[in-house]
Amino acid sequence: MEESHNVYDQLIADYTAQIEQNPTAESYNKRGVCHYNKGDYDTAIADFTKAIEVQGDFANAYDNRGACYHKQELYEQAIADCNKALQLNPNYANAYYNLACNYCMQKDKAKALECLENALENGFKDFDHLELDDDLNFIREDQEFKNLMDSYEKEPLESIGMF
Repeated sequence: MEESHNVYDQLIADYTAQIEQNPTAESYNKRGVCHYNKGDYDTAIADFTKAIEVQGDFANAYDNRGACYHKQELYEQAIADCNKALQLNPNYANAYYNLACNYCMQKDKAKALECLENALENGFKDFDHLELDDDLNFIREDQEFKNLMDSYEKEPLESIGMF
C-alpha cells in the first residue's frame, strides 16, 4: 500500500507541475483520480470541481466527482453529478453503473436495475467487478438482477473506473 501511495504522490507532483505550466481540465482530472485512489476524497473533489470550472462539458470529471461523493455517502450529490455526466454524454456506461450503485445505497431497486441495464446496454463489460461490488448487494439476489446478468454474455475482465 505504501508503494502505491508513493506512485500516486509522484503522479500528483507531476500533474501539479503540468497545472502550474498549463492548467487543463484533463490535468486536474488526472490529479483528482490520484487523490481518489489515495482515499483523499475532499482533495479529489476539489480537483474534479476545478476540471469542471475549466471545461464545463467534461463528463468524466462529473462522474469522477460523483464517485467521491458516493465514497462519502453523499448519494444525492453523487446522483446529481452522474446525471450531469449523462446529460453531457448520454452513452456513458460508467456513469450509469455509478448511478445504479447510488440507487442501491438508497434502496431504490427499480432505478438501480434500470441504470444497471443502461450501463450494460452502453458497453459496461466488467462483469467480475459487477459480481463483487458490495454496492450492488441490495439487488444482487433479486431475480430481475439475475435475469439481467444472464441476458448479457460474459466477456473478459476490462478495467473500469476513472478516466
